Amino acid sequence: MCPLNFIQIIRIVLVIIALWSPLIADESAITILLRDGGSRQNGMGEVGTALVLDESSLFRNPAGLSRNNPRITSGAASFSYEALLPKAEIDNLWFISSALAYKPERKNYGFGLGVRASGMPLNDKNISGSNASIIINLAHSFNLDKWYPGRHFLGYSAHYVQLRYDAHREFDRDSMRFVIIDSSEYYQRGMVFDVGYLLQIDKHLRFGVTLANMGPNSFPTGIAPSAPFPFCIDLALASSNSFGFFGGMQLNSEVRLWRDFINTDPVTNRPDPLFIALVTDVRDKSVGENIERITLHIGTELLWRSLIALRVGYLHDQWGLRRELHCGLGANILNHIGLDFYAILSPETNTNPGIRNGQFGVTASFHGLFRSRAI
Repeated sequence: MCPLNFIQIIRIVLVIIALWSPLIADESAITILLRDGGSRQNGMGEVGTALVLDESSLFRNPAGLSRNNPRITSGAASFSYEALLPKAEIDNLWFISSALAYKPERKNYGFGLGVRASGMPLNDKNISGSNASIIINLAHSFNLDKWYPGRHFLGYSAHYVQLRYDAHREFDRDSMRFVIIDSSEYYQRGMVFDVGYLLQIDKHLRFGVTLANMGPNSFPTGIAPSAPFPFCIDLALASSNSFGFFGGMQLNSEVRLWRDFINTDPVTNRPDPLFIALVTDVRDKSVGENIERITLHIGTELLWRSLIALRVGYLHDQWGLRRELHCGLGANILNHIGLDFYAILSPETNTNPGIRNGQFGVTASFHGLFRSRAI
C-alpha cells in the first residue's frame, strides 16, 4: 500500500471536518440582510469561495466563472427566494437573487450578471435599517491556461448598491423603546468591487480567495455611519472526490474563513477608507478579538449521478453569536432543470435569540442554455 501524500491527507481532513460539523451547532444571532444568493451553497453553511460549483460563484468568487465547468460552459441561469428571520415574525421580509453565467467553450474567459434584492416593511419589530435594497453585479473572469493549463483563475465584479429608507428608528433609552426619528424617503447609492482568485492545486483540491466590497470608502448600509458595508476577505479550501458506489457518487467539501474589516474615524464618525480600516481594525484589537472576528463555514455535498444531492454545513460566528446547522436538498431534472432547498437549524439559548432558526430558501435553475446536455 502506498503511503498517503500531503495532498491526500488534506482531502481526507476536509471530508472529516465537513461530516463532523453538524454535531456542534447549537445557537444563533445576528444576520446580514445583504448577502449572497443560492440555496446550494447556503445548504452547505454558506460556502462557495473555492468550490465554485455553479453560476452563483459570481457572488462568492468571480474567478470560478472561467473554469471548464460543464454547467457554466453550457450557460446557466437561476432564481432564488429566501424567507428571512422567521422567528422575528415580520411579514414580507424577503431576499431574492438571480444569476446568469456563461463561459464560451474553448475560451479562457467567462462572465456573469446577477441581481440581489431584499425588502423589509417599515423597519417593523425593532429592526432598524433600509426598507429595500438592490445590488446589481457584473462579473468577468479569465484563466491563465496559456501558461498554466487548468491551474490559475482570476475574476472581478462590480456591484451597484442602492438602499431605500422610508423611515428610520433608533432605540430611546429613556422610554426603553424604538422611536421613529426620520420618516422621509431617501436613497443611498454606491459602487464596490470584488476580486477573486482560484488555484487548482490538483485534480481534486482547490484554494480560493476573494477580496470583497472594495471601494474608496466603506459603503454605509444604515443611517448611522458606524454601520458600513464592510471590506471582507474570504479564504477557502475545497475538495471534490468521485466514487464508484451506487452508479457514481461525488463528494464536495469546503472549509471557508471569512473576516470583515470596519473602522470608524472617532472625529468625523465616518468609515475610514478600506485600506486604512484594514490596518486599524486589526491593530486596535487584541489577538483574541481578531480571531473571534473570523467566521468559520464548513460544508459538504453528496451528489448521486449528478441527479440528487444531500447537503449539510455548519457556520460558527463567535463575534456575531451564531452557531448554525445548515442542511439542504437538490435535484436535477432532465439534465437541464435544477431545484434546490436549504434550511437553517439554530436552537435558542439563554444568550442568543436563534433568530435565523427555521430560515429557508429555494432556488430554481436552468442550465444547458446553449448546449443540448449540460451535465
